[in-house]
Amino acid sequence: MAQTDMEMRPGVVLVVPPGRHLLVTSQARIGLIETGALPPARPSGDLLLATLAVTCGPRALAVVLTGKGHDAQAGVRAVVHCGGTVLAQDEGSSKAFAMPAAAIATDKVSQILAVGDIAAAIVTHTAR
Repeated sequence: MAQTDMEMRPGVVLVVPPGRHLLVTSQARIGLIETGALPPARPSGDLLLATLAVTCGPRALAVVLTGKGHDAQAGVRAVVHCGGTVLAQDEGSSKAFAMPAAAIATDKVSQILAVGDIAAAIVTHTAR
């Protein structure tokens, strides 16, 4: 589970606690903020990816997995704008394809993959 001020580390997957948005700070550490009662989506993929983009630039690798709505679409654009890479889950392996579909609709996604192929793509990408 993600905690405020945790350092981002390779190979570590963080889960956002309920009722929080996850941000990446300028020191590549985790910041958690209260979501509040109103949109954006909770937790917000756009906030996470936008802060990741400006913090990590070309080192950023975003993966958009199954989900509802179009959250993360602006974040996908931010990641690519700052030189990062975006992968998205394909429709066939998604339980709810709206979020990956919205990411794909930006024309900024590098690869569209079945969920079972994403881990290998991440390993290949990070080995470069």
